[in-house]
Amino acid sequence: MLLQVSLLIFIFTVVVGILNGTDLVEFKGQQGHQTLLTHVHGGTLGWITLSVIAASLWLFGSGEISRREEMIGRGLAHAAAATVIVYLVVFLTTVSWVRPIVGSLVTAVVIAFLGWVAMRARGRELTVPHLGILAAVASSGIGAVLGVIWAIQITTGNEIFIEDGEGSHPATMVVGFLIPVSMALSEWAFRRGRLPLPGRLGVLQILLPFLGGLSLMLGLLMDVLPLVMMSLPLELAAPLIYLWRMWPDLKAVDWIGGAEERFAALSVVWLVLNLGYFVLIINKYAEDFDAAPLGQVLVLDHLMFVGVMTNAIIALMAVATVARRELWSWADTPILLAMNVGLIGFIVGLLSGEAIWKQVSTPIMGGAILLAIVLYTMRLQGAGSAPEQPPARSRSVPAGRQLTVDRLAARPRAGAPRSAFTVVTWPFFTPRLGRRGQRRGMPIDRVQGLSVGCTQTT
Repeated sequence: MLLQVSLLIFIFTVVVGILNGTDLVEFKGQQGHQTLLTHVHGGTLGWITLSVIAASLWLFGSGEISRREEMIGRGLAHAAAATVIVYLVVFLTTVSWVRPIVGSLVTAVVIAFLGWVAMRARGRELTVPHLGILAAVASSGIGAVLGVIWAIQITTGNEIFIEDGEGSHPATMVVGFLIPVSMALSEWAFRRGRLPLPGRLGVLQILLPFLGGLSLMLGLLMDVLPLVMMSLPLELAAPLIYLWRMWPDLKAVDWIGGAEERFAALSVVWLVLNLGYFVLIINKYAEDFDAAPLGQVLVLDHLMFVGVMTNAIIALMAVATVARRELWSWADTPILLAMNVGLIGFIVGLLSGEAIWKQVSTPIMGGAILLAIVLYTMRLQGAGSAPEQPPARSRSVPAGRQLTVDRLAARPRAGAPRSAFTVVTWPFFTPRLGRRGQRRGMPIDRVQGLSVGCTQTT
């Protein structure tokens, strides 16, 4: 249900992007500004956040789950979909007090969902995707609170943030939310649901950008430059660790006949390019980042939102709909090529200032995404409530270190953390355990109202 809602919301984001990128419509004035901001939030909230919540329900809803936990998870899923839709409508139509009020409802749902995820995380086997989603949901909750405060400041006209402090909202969402969750989703797609325990490097891969997001947020809120600068090496180290850990999988990608791993690999490529370009922009405009041309800033946005996150989410959907992969099987490769080649042309247009590049590339990129929306809407409708495990990749995980999603039961292991605070840091400080036996896990269809495959419950 959540993935289908996110696909439908994404239609608005893509259509507005095509109209704006091709210069068919010029969004001017207050209403134009609101439309473009709704375009952005439709992508970040409607497309990315709802997809991440769906992935969280699938991942953390596996294993033994009580009836109460199942009902809470299902209720939060429906609440997230409803509040996000209402928020986007409000964002498009008004700048009144209604916006922060509805934004507060969305924030409350995100924080409640963080509590559900933390509750499900206690005492269970945590893989890198688990840790990445846990860190991302926590950052999303923090970012949502900052977003509501910013909306109150805009509505009232009162200065709540210090000068440039409102930048802490998008900064937290990008560094602490998008970087960890993009790596989590792409690794999940590479492993095809067979997830090894993280080890110290896996934990650092998630912990460093999460701490980088907190450091950047505090630095901007308190105007402490060293904290802002400290975040940069933390966020740069994470993809380097990812490349070290996942290099055998990246080398083994079948670029001709592969499925989800192609989108996952491109997500990683765009992440590296995004961070590299970010370093260049920071160095060039270190004294005054506001002096950076709008086109160069938009490059950063589209590298992350389209290149990194859209590829990662499509990889997730490919895993979720493996049983329906024969439906329009011809479409996956054209979507992959057109979306990513179109993004390259779009970026060239922004950097060069030549409108023709942007005007030609935008409909190619947008058309590919619209085709993906149609494709995965159809596949999700017939996927059923229990997504199948895709066939294992040729590169195997050592015996005893491999856990399928529905084997991640909630039975505590020796020395497992008993509080949500220690969930992320505990694996790094605990020596790796030896060979593990199988855990009895509840089939994923036991939580059909929660999982990514809950396409027949609305």
